[in-house]
Amino acid sequence: MIFIDWISTPYHKNFNRAFFDAIEITNTTCYVFSKSLVIDEVNCIELKSSENRFLRAIKVFKVCLKNKNQSLFFLTYDPLLIPIIKIIKNNFFVFEHNTTPDETKSSFYKLFQKIFYKNIIRFAQFPGQYEILKNMNQFVRYLGSPLRKKKEDEIRSENDITKNQYFILPSYRAEAPNQKLIKDLIHPNSIVVKANTKNSCDDEFFKNKGVTRAEKIDLENDNRNILGTFVNIESEIRGTGWYNESITHSLPIIICNNKTEKLFQGTFPSYPYIKIESNIDYAFFYHSLDKLRKFNNLEYIDQHNNEFNKNFLKHINCK
Repeated sequence: MIFIDWISTPYHKNFNRAFFDAIEITNTTCYVFSKSLVIDEVNCIELKSSENRFLRAIKVFKVCLKNKNQSLFFLTYDPLLIPIIKIIKNNFFVFEHNTTPDETKSSFYKLFQKIFYKNIIRFAQFPGQYEILKNMNQFVRYLGSPLRKKKEDEIRSENDITKNQYFILPSYRAEAPNQKLIKDLIHPNSIVVKANTKNSCDDEFFKNKGVTRAEKIDLENDNRNILGTFVNIESEIRGTGWYNESITHSLPIIICNNKTEKLFQGTFPSYPYIKIESNIDYAFFYHSLDKLRKFNNLEYIDQHNNEFNKNFLKHINCK
């Protein structure tokens, strides 16, 4: 089987690592279009390519042509141009990210997939994606979202903890939830919000003492100083990699709305979290944080990825 990361989003490195860890396949090749995605878990071939989607598609087409006698699995794909691969292969596998027609997509996008996605075997990462694609009569199987287990040299010691501990609100799709409630809960600690043009946090929120806007959150190197991750996405269909990374780094997950809760429970069943309610008690909040830090996330990751692996092998062999 040949794997292709068509879009090659540079910050998906840890997702790719988690994916290959979970499926336990090392004797294979993964084609990527970004140096940052070359990983040790699998044989990676970096291809140079223009950012132009049509020129990138030509490169992908050539890779598929070269490997036409192999099974093809797309870790990411261009939703407009993926049907051209059917010229080479009658069926192949794709993994869903922001490619499932949800409420943010046009009706044309959904119609296009209904017409041109026949024989494309789609693996859903989240339960909501599976339900949508099933209702569209797509060839869909539920796979889930893989988790990465830290290697020994990635585990930070207690000596890495500084006095500057803080919470994070990282999702770029988030609006700040109940701002006064968050400010009261995190006191006397601070919170870092990953902010960019798509983030609609109220500017007043950033005027509060202890609230900082940041272009990047250094989870890899500073996770020992992070007290917890606030997750506040308004979707029941597509989650965020901050779920996965928080579980990897044993960071307590703090969920801020019902849609986020439903999606998280469906994707990572039985993983503990804190739900922010309007009447949440300060003492209860910090007591819950202490309990979450003691949860055996390593055992959970093993169990979760074993299930992911079983799903992968079952659906690959039943294509």
